Amino acid sequence: MAKGRSYTPNTALIQGQRDVAQSQALANTAGGAAFAKGFTGAIVKGIEEQEKRDAIRESYLDDLQNPQNMRKIEDGYNKQAITEFLNNKKEAYSKAVDCYSKTKDRGCKEKMEEIKYSFSNLNSQLDMFLTDKKSYLDSFQNGQLVDLPGDEKYTELYTNNGGFNIEENGDLGMNVGGEYNKYNDVVGKWNVENNIYNTHILKSSFDSKTNGQAGKIFNRDIQKNSTSAVLKQTGYDGVMTATRSDFGFDDQYILPNGQKAGKMTFEHMFANGMLSDKYYDGSLTGVVYGKKNTDGKGWNLGEDGAKWFWDKNNSKDLTNLVAEYSTDVNETMHGQGVAQRQAVLQQQQQQKKNTPWYLQESQSKAKEVDAVVKGGITKESLSGITMSRSANREILENDDGTFTIWDAQGIPTDIDPKKPEEARRILYRLAEVKSIHKGKGKYD
Repeated sequence: MAKGRSYTPNTALIQGQRDVAQSQALANTAGGAAFAKGFTGAIVKGIEEQEKRDAIRESYLDDLQNPQNMRKIEDGYNKQAITEFLNNKKEAYSKAVDCYSKTKDRGCKEKMEEIKYSFSNLNSQLDMFLTDKKSYLDSFQNGQLVDLPGDEKYTELYTNNGGFNIEENGDLGMNVGGEYNKYNDVVGKWNVENNIYNTHILKSSFDSKTNGQAGKIFNRDIQKNSTSAVLKQTGYDGVMTATRSDFGFDDQYILPNGQKAGKMTFEHMFANGMLSDKYYDGSLTGVVYGKKNTDGKGWNLGEDGAKWFWDKNNSKDLTNLVAEYSTDVNETMHGQGVAQRQAVLQQQQQQKKNTPWYLQESQSKAKEVDAVVKGGITKESLSGITMSRSANREILENDDGTFTIWDAQGIPTDIDPKKPEEARRILYRLAEVKSIHKGKGKYD
């Protein structure tokens, strides 16, 4: 027989529902404090503890700030990856806060600190990323980038095509071409032109030509050792970039095949067997690269070409070859300077042959006068000037620092060292210098 249903009012249930309704009304109208006053004993204590826990949660959640640098990241896949990371971490943080507010468990507190650190670390990583990205794009705009094998990842990363991966501690990683790299391991390691080597080689090639024009000798050992030292200073990556850069100092350098180096890089010339035999036959490094062509012109390096350049363990040999090439170019520049000097000397000799003796003598005297004025007028230097026969070369030094030159007729001429241009004109006259050779320090 079915059990009968009672329709007698449940006074206990009604009483409980009334208390709940009253408590809700108090909470809505007077806030937590008034709410608590409506009860006593265990209920009041429970409410107070709940409020404390809520305050703790709100305090900790307010303390967890989004990374400020996130705002600077362009919209797209990477920003989405950052957002997902932050949302997941916030959820985990909220749970850890709830755990800690209830239990004061140290493990929950440590979890909170780990998440806060990951946010701070991510902010620092994003700042580093944005700074390096700007430098990379600026270098590209200024024509300074040099791409070595492996540098293609930076093109993807800094044009928002490389995917971010954010690790648990906030470290950035990136996936490019199926390869994963921690950002800390690659930041700032893209390559630019080796400006240290560039500055050195431009100066040394200029000096080589100038020395040739001045009649000075060319010392290969000093030149090569100096260049090798500069290359070593820039590290193995600096040596590598030097092979892929066009520095302009060798544009007119003639290769063994008669072609000018022009805008070709060292890597291109080496890989295509265009340099002289010593670069390939082991003379410089003890290693033979490729084979000599059957027609005796150039070398064939096959598919390997210059691939060995990119192994840092070969940096010593690569430095040797680049320094040798630089020295070859400088020696050519020196030779050009020598040729120019010889042409000038021949021209001067020809002019001398065609110049009357009295003009040659006048020019020689003008040089003597200019040298005396430039070097400082003294009694001894005045005595070295070839003067006219009428000046008997009796020279007196006066107490005031001036000098007096007496001619054969006893007529004095005063020279004041403090007035060099006036002294120059007087000495030109006494030495009978022709007008064509007179000038303000023309032969200084």
